[in-house]
Amino acid sequence: MKNTFTLVFLFVFVGGLSAADGLEVEPLPPAESLAAAHVAEGFELQLIASEPLVRDPVAFDWRADGALWVAEMADYPLGMDDRGKHGGRVRLLTDRDGDGRYDHSTIFLDGLSFPAGIMAWRGGVLVASAPIVLFAKDTDGDGRADVRRTLFEGFFEGNHQLRINGLNWGLDNRVHGASGAVTIGYGGANNIRSGISGKSVMIRSGDFRFDPDTGWIEPTSGPSQYGRVRDDWGNWFGVHNSHPLWHYVLPARYLRRNPDVTYSDSRRQVRTPRNPRIFANKPPQKRFHSFEQSGRFTSACGPSIYRDTILFGRSGVTHAFTCEPFHNVIQRSVIREDGVSFSGERADDGERDFFASADRWSRPVFTRTGPDGALWFADMYRYMIEHPHWLPKNGQDELRPHFRSGDTFGRIYRIVPKGKPLREVPRLAGRKPAELVDVLSSENGTLRDMAHRLLIEADAKAVAPQLRAMLAGSPRPRARLHALAALDGLGRLDPPTLGQALDDNHPYVRRLAFRLTEKFPGEAKRFAPHFDFALGQAQPGPEAKAVLQQFFSAGFLPDNKIGESISAKAGAVADSDSPFLQAAYLTAADAHYGSMLSAAEPGGKIYEQLMLVGIKRHRSVLAGKLDDTLGTANARARMQLASLWMKSLGQAGIRLAKLDEAGLPGQTKALREILTEAERLVLDTETDQPLRLDAIEALGHGSELHGNTAAVFQKLLAPSETSAVRHGTIRAVGNMTAAGAAKLLLAAWPGLVANERASALDVLLSRGTWQEALLQGMESGQVSINGFSLVHRDRLLKSANKAVAKRARGVFANEAEGDRAGALAKFAPALKLGGDAEKGRLVYDMHCAVCHAPDKQLGPDLRSITDRSPEGLLASII
Repeated sequence: MKNTFTLVFLFVFVGGLSAADGLEVEPLPPAESLAAAHVAEGFELQLIASEPLVRDPVAFDWRADGALWVAEMADYPLGMDDRGKHGGRVRLLTDRDGDGRYDHSTIFLDGLSFPAGIMAWRGGVLVASAPIVLFAKDTDGDGRADVRRTLFEGFFEGNHQLRINGLNWGLDNRVHGASGAVTIGYGGANNIRSGISGKSVMIRSGDFRFDPDTGWIEPTSGPSQYGRVRDDWGNWFGVHNSHPLWHYVLPARYLRRNPDVTYSDSRRQVRTPRNPRIFANKPPQKRFHSFEQSGRFTSACGPSIYRDTILFGRSGVTHAFTCEPFHNVIQRSVIREDGVSFSGERADDGERDFFASADRWSRPVFTRTGPDGALWFADMYRYMIEHPHWLPKNGQDELRPHFRSGDTFGRIYRIVPKGKPLREVPRLAGRKPAELVDVLSSENGTLRDMAHRLLIEADAKAVAPQLRAMLAGSPRPRARLHALAALDGLGRLDPPTLGQALDDNHPYVRRLAFRLTEKFPGEAKRFAPHFDFALGQAQPGPEAKAVLQQFFSAGFLPDNKIGESISAKAGAVADSDSPFLQAAYLTAADAHYGSMLSAAEPGGKIYEQLMLVGIKRHRSVLAGKLDDTLGTANARARMQLASLWMKSLGQAGIRLAKLDEAGLPGQTKALREILTEAERLVLDTETDQPLRLDAIEALGHGSELHGNTAAVFQKLLAPSETSAVRHGTIRAVGNMTAAGAAKLLLAAWPGLVANERASALDVLLSRGTWQEALLQGMESGQVSINGFSLVHRDRLLKSANKAVAKRARGVFANEAEGDRAGALAKFAPALKLGGDAEKGRLVYDMHCAVCHAPDKQLGPDLRSITDRSPEGLLASII
């Protein structure tokens, strides 16, 4: 590289910051910082660009001619003036002398608001700069953007680390982005307006995908904090500061189709547990909070899935990278197919991570697979990377002079294999569409994506025959995958071609083909035979993911044979231990409700979910199936199914007394008959206990229809009954709708043993009105507080009803004062005894430290006691 900028750099660097400014360590020139970095054995680190060519880099993408677009967050962390002034930039780096190093820099855009995502598009660039996503282009050749168009606006402007970012091309021919939210619900008011269509879409805190040409946008599963990336096959991954990598298993568009399906999370953590350990190249820097997390992930960001063979060959596993800028490392993970998702662990890179710098200023924040096969990353190079918002006051006061220290620095590196040539990078700018199709066979995912995107930008419909030939005959499944996706993006995919793809021998090609069947609902009969598959318990990962997609897509294809095919998998789905498989199966319920309900085991978890769906949108079908099932079931199954039915009606907000009005005629009579039978069963002590308990549960759910329930339960709570019956009755009281149901438990309180009282407290604390009844019992002396656990006390003292919480404080205080005076008098003689610190320490360790050690949360830190006189300490102990 030419040394055009050497003198300028020396002026900037030498005239910059030093230890005299109060810094713990000085910044290092690029060559010294490079020398201070460790990379894994067999690899070497190369500097691609540094200040003044680039400053504050946080994301980059390649232009088709090899130039590099760089997003620079120069306004981090609080604005150029520490009061929010915008100063973000987009630079374009070019290699003018052709030596493979960037030697020229142009500021393409400036004055941006904390830009955090960038992607090449139509000769210009897309930029994520909350509250907008914009498109900019230079049309007059001066290197500056003269076209600047807001595509979308309305994105959340929260903490500057938590904004939209991560623009990436998807196999769906859309641009994907991350919301930046730290948790689900953060920035949940994201109502995005398209500058092209004028339409508004509520994104909330999820991630998103969009079409930059039409202005179409929709939410996707999320959120991801900084970086939303995919692998070669279209699997998407995200990150959170404490979680270095997760996989999005359930796409949001399918979950939205059936909002009544419950699921715990649409993601699976690829790396567990939370805050996994990192392996740094230097002692940890000073922390101001979360001290237990030193040496662990706390700033995970900028993940990438490695998409070439240059670094690791054809190893059969996938390699992922996650930046951890606070600890100055990039950690490599090895991830493997694991059913419908992935599992992974830190790669065996020895005592230090894949990249680990001894330079405290080195802050890797973004990684990508380069078109040359190397791992590229952006080093923001700052003295402090943690946002001041997260620092306690002492940390803010100490670091305030250095919030922006390093804002004139920035480096971009690549990691390459020692002694092995990199991939020769073709310049795709100006290539004919037919030549771009050939690039879809490249081993390099970045090049494949670029060629794919350029074909869509060019609307190269003329290459459709070439793409079909690649789909039919290429030996490379990745090429076939891109050919299929490009045909879709160009509007040249037809049902016969899609049918061929459904027969592909690679499950990931078939998975994409199944997704694309959704665009041809009128051809459902043609595709139906492909949905007739076997669902095994130990399918390889790609096959399991193809099955997942079949369930998703079946919901768009209203064909009876498809419904029968997927319904036949109900047993295997129910038996699986995968909540993701069950959720995917249930997303098809609206299209195939009758066949799926018939196939589900009555009372099982799939049946319960289908019941909720049916109550909302398929009541007549559900009621008919229930009548048939209840009429033929044995007594125990009848009780269980009736309980489930009444529970589901309650969850749907339908009162049992209003079933006829809810469009469920005849159900009131049927349920009353079952409840009458249940009363007979529970009062008959000869009834088998499991059946008796099921009948008790049914009475609890059906108390609104059965006037005798309270009287029956009063008998069942008698001391003469078995403990199992009393426990079952206590739980059943919790399902009663009558406001006075709590009185049953309070009346039975004297006859309950300790564990039964604990269960009764769980029930009484579950509703606000019952908490008031419990307090009345406590105030009257009917209920003693001696049996209250810390958890029960805490729930009452922290009741959402402030009046209840206040009364509870009074009750507990009065009880304490009543015992306190006597206790103080009893132990007062101890004040005349001599003290023994060693014995006191032993007593503290044995009885006090479990709650009152400084790192515990149950009790206060005993160092907070201000009255340390003998009398004061005795009073505090008592």
